[in-house]
Amino acid sequence: KKTHPNSTYANFAIPGATSVDVIRYQVPKLRRQNASLVLLTVGSNDAFVYRDVAKFTNDYRRLLLAIRKASPRARIVATGMPNASESSHVPEFARAIVATMCAMQNEAIAKESSAQGARVVDLYGLTSRLKKGDRSRFLSHDDLHPSDAGYAEIANAALPVVRAALDSR
Repeated sequence: KKTHPNSTYANFAIPGATSVDVIRYQVPKLRRQNASLVLLTVGSNDAFVYRDVAKFTNDYRRLLLAIRKASPRARIVATGMPNASESSHVPEFARAIVATMCAMQNEAIAKESSAQGARVVDLYGLTSRLKKGDRSRFLSHDDLHPSDAGYAEIANAALPVVRAALDSR
């Protein structure tokens, strides 16, 4: 607020939304905004339904294009997705598969974001570097979503990327 005193904030998050859900239900809300920044966090729910990476890549590309169309002047910052493989919701036998899926989806996010001039916050790298004790502090009681401390870590990682996006142009 100090740097951008006339700024406003709108949160269109829908728990459990996939990239296709975001295109369908959340992006249309952007048309009614005069957004200068869109913070895009999507992908984890796609990974948990074990979607094909090529399909995710196509859906993510469509999502970025839809955001550009709905809010042409907005800078886009994509948070990527965390390494969800350590969650207790992922069975031990599937952890390597989930880690690989998350990494591949993050590669798609980085590639498609770059093609659309969007910036990316590397949540995969951030969460992969967490030590075992930090993971319990980073995750909430459901062992899936970030805790308050986890959201603070994400905010600290995102802040320089958001500032750079806002200061660009």
